[in-house]
Amino acid sequence: MLWFLLGTLALLTGSWLMAARMALKKTLDRWLAVGVLTMAGQVLILLLAGQALRHLNRGVVLLLALGWAGLGLLVRNRQGRRSGEIFSFESGATGDIGEPGSTEIFSSSLIAVTGVILAFSLAALVLGWIYLPPFAWDEIWYHLTPMAAWFKQGAITRLPEALLWQHYDPTRVTSRKLALDLSVAFNWANVYPLNAELNALWIMVLTGNDLLVDATQFPYVVIGALATFGLSRSGGAGRNASILASMLFLLTPMVLIHLRVAYVDAAFGSMIAAALYLFLRWQEERNLEYALILGLAIGLMMGIKATGIAFAGVFVLAIVASGFWQYRQGVSGNRDLWLQATVILLALMATGTFWYLRTWWFYGNPVYPVEIQVLGWKLPGMGSVSRLFMAANTPEAYRGRNIILNILTSWLELGNESYNYYSRTRGLGPAWAALALPAILPFTFSAWRRRRAPVLWMVGLTLIFLILQPAAWWPRYVLYVVPVGLAAMAWVYDRLDPRLKTAVAGIMILNLVVATGLTLVETLDKLPAAMRLDPAHRTFGELYFSDYAWVDQLPPSRIGYTPMAWIYPLYGGLRNQVELVDGTTAESWREAIIRQGLDFVVTNTQYGDYDRWALSLPDLLTPYRKGEMINVYRVRPGRGRQ
Repeated sequence: MLWFLLGTLALLTGSWLMAARMALKKTLDRWLAVGVLTMAGQVLILLLAGQALRHLNRGVVLLLALGWAGLGLLVRNRQGRRSGEIFSFESGATGDIGEPGSTEIFSSSLIAVTGVILAFSLAALVLGWIYLPPFAWDEIWYHLTPMAAWFKQGAITRLPEALLWQHYDPTRVTSRKLALDLSVAFNWANVYPLNAELNALWIMVLTGNDLLVDATQFPYVVIGALATFGLSRSGGAGRNASILASMLFLLTPMVLIHLRVAYVDAAFGSMIAAALYLFLRWQEERNLEYALILGLAIGLMMGIKATGIAFAGVFVLAIVASGFWQYRQGVSGNRDLWLQATVILLALMATGTFWYLRTWWFYGNPVYPVEIQVLGWKLPGMGSVSRLFMAANTPEAYRGRNIILNILTSWLELGNESYNYYSRTRGLGPAWAALALPAILPFTFSAWRRRRAPVLWMVGLTLIFLILQPAAWWPRYVLYVVPVGLAAMAWVYDRLDPRLKTAVAGIMILNLVVATGLTLVETLDKLPAAMRLDPAHRTFGELYFSDYAWVDQLPPSRIGYTPMAWIYPLYGGLRNQVELVDGTTAESWREAIIRQGLDFVVTNTQYGDYDRWALSLPDLLTPYRKGEMINVYRVRPGRGRQ
């Protein structure tokens, strides 16, 4: 843990020194700059160590983090300091109304109550990070598995499942076989952008364990909370209402849930909000510092989730349109605009394009396996987004129904699912449904009448994102609407009669208590049991699925797995070496087991002939554990290391 603290401190210090040198006018902007620079530095350091140097280990990463701090010191000392006190808490933007007297006292009391709920929720999540293992479907399939593999290999590589994708023809299989292959055999880590997951890799490399990997999204969500405050202020809300909005973002049920799991949706929504706010600030200031931070934020967002490449395109078009208008109005010169556009593009490419270039190089399509067809021009793939993703994930009640009706059902909390990481019909919370969503209309109408460009930009761009977004009814896919809705709510709240504010505050607190309680109970249901166990037994197999309990009893081992989804628990807290063992026949599979020097082989009983092959090789494999979904075979001593 000491190395993790030192590396993270070096990373933060370098980012703080760089931000202190920048001409950023508002305290909030400087805080956001520190956050964006920190996450950008982390991505660049890990890509340099793991991809370019192929030495992904504690010493190299720590040395590069110190180099980042040194770069910050060099930048900081160049011509002295330009910004204000970075850690002061002066207000940033100003709203268009004041908050005098009893209203201010009332708002402060509401913030205090909300703060208590938030502090309790975050404390509970910290306990979850410490006591509970990763458990959610996708994180133990393709979010954390590549990070563990890269940690063990000391380099960023493709998982061996990549070969299964390369020459796969979806037209030669049935829809059922395609769905089975996509959900079992192929690992999406080979084609997805993985910026957010690199935070888990940072933890693994510097600590040597996976104790805190479920906190992967936390730094990004903090950035999202800051961006929510900024959007609220840019929208005209007062300081207290904006603070409240940032707290409500953190207390959004789907955000809280995703702070417990190493997914990417909360991080993605947070970085869209950050990029949106920084775009508004760049429009106001028009300098290279804002251009740099904006470009880094867009790149980070783009490198988190594949939808980000389309959203980055929208941001680029918005930047071009805004710059052209400024040039026509004589506000900015041609040379300055070209220079800023170049900085934005280079920063975006530095933090956002690696994963797409890797996928393009290997598969011939940067967003493979999604097939791209434009005006007769085609990039190879397995099919459309609808066929590959939505066909199996759309709730039965939503199939064939109007998209607007589906969106309203989920956004207004009318679904019957519990608050969990996969919830499709609810998750934005009752406070959003009752207060934030209805506030968007008057917020936008007032901005239109008064020609308030920041509001029109934030609402307009968010609407474009929703049009481009597949499955806009799925709450975790559209968490970027939450900051905009909360900015609208903050604006409306500031303008309410004091008596009406009291009623709204009561509704809000009641909703927060109920929604937060339901969220934490669902997300941390295993926490009491885990806290009674010793560390060695706080495992996925002990707490969630007994098929994997055998892993807890092993000394460090080499484990081979056949195509399956739940791979990550086999690493046993990063003790074990885990790798795919595959073959087209029983004999080729046998040879692979021997060649790879395995101690154990795990078969997925629901996919392929591997389990039958295992039973036909008694001279090599002996049954070790029989489970509900997997069977485990021990390689006979001396046979697996030839």
